[in-house]
Amino acid sequence: MEYALFRPGVVLAALAGALALVLSLPASAQLRFGGSVGVVSDYVYRGYSRSRGEPAVQAGAQWSDRRWAIGAWASSVELQPRRRSGELDLFAQRRVPLTDDLDAGIGLTWYSFPGDPRAVSYDYGELSGSLDWRQRLHLELAYSPNLTLFGAYYGVQRSRESWTAELTVTQPLPWELSAFTGVGHFAVPQVRGAGYTYGSIGLSRDVGRWHAELTYFRSGDGASRLYSFGPDGGPLVASVSWHF
Repeated sequence: MEYALFRPGVVLAALAGALALVLSLPASAQLRFGGSVGVVSDYVYRGYSRSRGEPAVQAGAQWSDRRWAIGAWASSVELQPRRRSGELDLFAQRRVPLTDDLDAGIGLTWYSFPGDPRAVSYDYGELSGSLDWRQRLHLELAYSPNLTLFGAYYGVQRSRESWTAELTVTQPLPWELSAFTGVGHFAVPQVRGAGYTYGSIGLSRDVGRWHAELTYFRSGDGASRLYSFGPDGGPLVASVSWHF
């Protein structure tokens, strides 16, 4: 069954509408343009590698004010051995302050893979909701109705529903360092056994416009069964990015 909400044309129209809304905001809304460029030693996404353990170049840009953000993010990927291609994500997000310390958020993201060498399309859409407390505790729940998967145990699975839950805790440290740890769980209810838990722990530091991270990743055995095109992420990943 095709979900009309996540057809590419509908997603692009929704993102274009969000962009029009952001651009129509008055100057008092303090609209600004920003983004980042960087490199990672391994592109790890939800516990598994989308670059097959190889370095990846990444960049993103967005228009935002205090409550709205719309933009794009891209990375190099390696979805088949020795065949580099790209990932391009388009997103629109809405932030809703609940109290002085607690914010809620809702987002829509379309994930696409230009130049994907695989025989079928793996593009998909995702809705997400989040809670953020003092930028110290972040809880997020994401849902996709049209994820395509491939694994040695399952073969090709088209238009499957998936759920992801993540919790991240950040603790400021001396010398402008921050420690963070996170845990998440990915599930595909329509495919028996197609789920796994993953986690990470790491350190980060900001120096002016530069941001550096060193992260240790672990994921359950289900990740390698479900994503047979790439190894589990990490386990140790370094990244550096410049923000503007």
